[in-house]
Amino acid sequence: MSSNENQLETSIYVGNALSAILYGYGAILLLMLTIYGVMIQTFGQLLWITYRDTSGGPPVWLVNHSHSWYGVLASAMTTISNTMGDGLMVTLVDLTFDTASNSYSTASSLLYHTSKKQASSHLPHLAIQRGIWSVVSSIVTTIKDASPQSNFWALTFLPWDVAWISCTAAFNATVTFMICYRIMATNWATRDILPAKVLRTHTGLISMMVEGTIPFTLLGIAYAISEATENVSQICLSRVWMLFCVLSQQFIILRIAMGMAWSEDTVNQVALNMSLEGGEEESRVMSEKQSA
Repeated sequence: MSSNENQLETSIYVGNALSAILYGYGAILLLMLTIYGVMIQTFGQLLWITYRDTSGGPPVWLVNHSHSWYGVLASAMTTISNTMGDGLMVTLVDLTFDTASNSYSTASSLLYHTSKKQASSHLPHLAIQRGIWSVVSSIVTTIKDASPQSNFWALTFLPWDVAWISCTAAFNATVTFMICYRIMATNWATRDILPAKVLRTHTGLISMMVEGTIPFTLLGIAYAISEATENVSQICLSRVWMLFCVLSQQFIILRIAMGMAWSEDTVNQVALNMSLEGGEEESRVMSEKQSA
């Protein structure tokens, strides 16, 4: 078997395996969102229809049942979905900042190695650290929601609730900045080398919006502010935030499946194009010197 045939078969096998992993990942996220939707709808039915005529009305029933199992399960689904999303974002940052194994001498390729070095030094201290704090605070928040003293569904907030959403918003903001910076830096370095179609696909506005999860990050910041200030809008924002927590990751998976997301192969191809462009430029300069 020739080397090319072996590489082709390996590529097909690895691609099928990754597709299965992404399919399972996406299916679990959709399952979490489905359970979350069923739980909050059940809670709403009990609050406004089934037990509406109880003593004190819906407000009193809301406070007395704030630690109900369906509320805790909805909170757990939010925690799991957000943790899975954070894991995918860390992986995406690593892929976005990844470079080809070979070293190229062009000025543009030096930008790749410089940004990779900067990312390696900042990622453990920023994204991963805030991601860990987000996971820890989300677990504590879920446990607090299950306690009889919990009042999560009412407008009295525990410090861990604010800490959780604040850590999540900080993590998403950090990752979004890193990814968008990397995409813009790549656009600046390759705009004179790569075709316009390739630039639009991998470094365009849609790429930053989807892979940088800008809408989800902005929504998370607004949600954190509303909860910290005990604003009634936090209930509405929490519902939309949970939906975007799943949708943002599904859009990233879609781009990966379509071959439009940043990957190691994408960076290798870009670096190869830059090296070829640099070689052609050097040959042209040498020819001009010889003819002169």
